[in-house]
Amino acid sequence: MIDGEEVEHVSHFKYLGSVKTSTTNCTADVKARIRMAKGRMIKLQDLWKDRNLTTALKMKLVKILVWSVLLNGLEGWTLTKANENRVLAAENCVWRLLNITWKDKRTNRCILEELGVQRHLLVEPVKRKLTYFGHIMSGSGSTLALQIIERKVEGRRRRGHQKKQWFDNIREWTGLSLVEAKRLAHNRPVWKKIIRSQPSVLTAAEEEEDDNGKM
Repeated sequence: MIDGEEVEHVSHFKYLGSVKTSTTNCTADVKARIRMAKGRMIKLQDLWKDRNLTTALKMKLVKILVWSVLLNGLEGWTLTKANENRVLAAENCVWRLLNITWKDKRTNRCILEELGVQRHLLVEPVKRKLTYFGHIMSGSGSTLALQIIERKVEGRRRRGHQKKQWFDNIREWTGLSLVEAKRLAHNRPVWKKIIRSQPSVLTAAEEEEDDNGKM
């Protein structure tokens, strides 16, 4: 009840364009973002087929018009291996839409080399999530966000194997515990240095993909 009105219980809803679920799993949001990005890419197919535009310009337009849709709100994602694979596959699909057909039977790595572009979508999560974490820990973010990260929310966690948590990504990328990361985040120059030193989330998924042959 809120102000005397009964609030409907739902399994998921959209808030500021992001899909929120009762399980707090971000997979639904990742899938939704990928669908929107692919939809944007398809709507602009006349642009990609325009021979008067250089490939370099088309690639810049992809980053501005398509990646911005997919990456919106990624700071709140918890990247699991499965979600990393989904994002990686989406990036490959988009580059292939730039007049490279599936019939060519060429590896994704080969296409990236021809376009002279590096993986982008698995680079941004590291930079943005670490920046957001530093923002919250330095006291610039909301108190609620800080409480959630420090796990001071009321309630009990279920028994058994626990799902991957938001901070687990930070721990994996930096090798720091929550206490250590929080302490270092208060020193902005040090935290910025940590962010710059982090590699992208180009996991074994990328290597497995090329090992499997032509995609």
